[in-house]
Amino acid sequence: MSISSLQSYPPISYDQTRTLLQHNKLDTSSAINPNDVTHDKFLEGFHINTDNIDLSLPAKKSNGITLNLLDDSPNIINSSNFESFLNDMQGLSKDQISQLQSALSAASQTMNNSQTVGGTYGMRISQTNLEFKYISKNLIPEQYQQQFNSFVDNYTNQLSTNYVNLLKGFADQLANTTDPVLIKTGWKDKGTTMQDDLENGSYSFQTSENQYQSLFNSVSVTNPDTLKDQLDSVYKNILSNYKPDSDGASRSDLVNEIKYLSNSWNTFMDAVGDQKNKLTTSVDFHA
Repeated sequence: MSISSLQSYPPISYDQTRTLLQHNKLDTSSAINPNDVTHDKFLEGFHINTDNIDLSLPAKKSNGITLNLLDDSPNIINSSNFESFLNDMQGLSKDQISQLQSALSAASQTMNNSQTVGGTYGMRISQTNLEFKYISKNLIPEQYQQQFNSFVDNYTNQLSTNYVNLLKGFADQLANTTDPVLIKTGWKDKGTTMQDDLENGSYSFQTSENQYQSLFNSVSVTNPDTLKDQLDSVYKNILSNYKPDSDGASRSDLVNEIKYLSNSWNTFMDAVGDQKNKLTTSVDFHA
């Protein structure tokens, strides 16, 4: 009950005031004049100084989590809302917060080690989404999981959008070039074709990313007994269904990316303390 609400109540009598103080075992030795029982006097009887009362709500304790969402394109991912959400979660112990911080850092690092092969970049984005979804299922309290997943999907969707915009900028430069060498060697026409493909979603990055998303989304993070095998099957499926594409990735590109992602997954598993789901089969076998 606030002080202001107390002061809005109707006046009480001297006897009522004295009885309240006695029932609460408070000192009544400092007599209150029955002819001057104001609400300030009533509060003084409780030894309350209204001038020194802080009625503001206590500050919500932060979990101290920092989030650094990486992006290979020349864009900055604004993670402030995501980070605020993580720091506002309630009910986490210090050990849980520490493990969550380690897991978030490891999952974010999957987008590190810049590379520009459009035909494999979607694979990296898809595994990043999978790692964050693992965090959601295993380290995020259930009542926060849906919102956490929404932040994750927004992040990985933004990665895709940023890369497409980067490609569109490159295509525009080619299509609008006046360089006679680029025109003669067909790069201007290639830029125009690239513009059309990006606009209708048929450019190699876009089509391959859709395939990767479907494969990685099929991995169930709710089944720890088969998680490692599921991911290994995704890698094998990608390689076994490889088709040469002049604008996409070579088989060597795919193998190198899978090696990188396998190592990233194992680093992530170390961070979350899940040793049984580390990949142990050499990816060279897949080549």
